[in-house]
Amino acid sequence: MGAVVLRGTARSEHPLTFAERALYHQVHRFMPPWLQAVRVFGVAVVFYAAWYHVPAGVISGLALIAVCWANGLVRHGAAPRA
Repeated sequence: MGAVVLRGTARSEHPLTFAERALYHQVHRFMPPWLQAVRVFGVAVVFYAAWYHVPAGVISGLALIAVCWANGLVRHGAAPRA
């Protein structure tokens, strides 16, 4: 396993696949970095609330994540169809 990792990093290729790059650019287009940080904070709230079995915390964290995604959709409109 170590040889595969070292061989892969020794190349000059970009480590992300085409699909991963497309997903990254899609998220970056809809969310500025500060909004991505808020979304990650919402995920942390969900994990913390789920660990301590607090349903209201899970719901509020999911709502925060949904608001972050909705902000990007409202600001830029619906995603263009390919």
